[in-house]
Amino acid sequence: MTGQGNDRLLIDLDDQGRVSVSWQGGDQPELIVEHAETVWPLDADALEDLRWYLEDYLRAPFAVYSDRGQAIAAKIPQWGETIFHALFATGPALAAYVAVRASGNRPELVCRATAGVALGANP
Repeated sequence: MTGQGNDRLLIDLDDQGRVSVSWQGGDQPELIVEHAETVWPLDADALEDLRWYLEDYLRAPFAVYSDRGQAIAAKIPQWGETIFHALFATGPALAAYVAVRASGNRPELVCRATAGVALGANP
């Protein structure tokens, strides 16, 4: 795996809660991990807060919603870190991330989910 400046790690979550990770440094992605079982680290309340923040609050970020919006915004970095560690804690996915970073690049992380996937529910 050689860094080419446009490194991308593709994280695909299927409708069964399994994760596949691919590395893309050129035209074609290279599969690193296929269908690894994972436990989604955010509970239903956190997911609802995130949904509300991204879908509702950002359309009207003022008035009575200001305090809730700011509280949720403060949680987003920790949620991102928690999700990152759930996906890249050990194994080949972590090795791929470390290899790309060792090349001097900061890979773009692209998360994709199958339509209708329930991120809050574990299979």
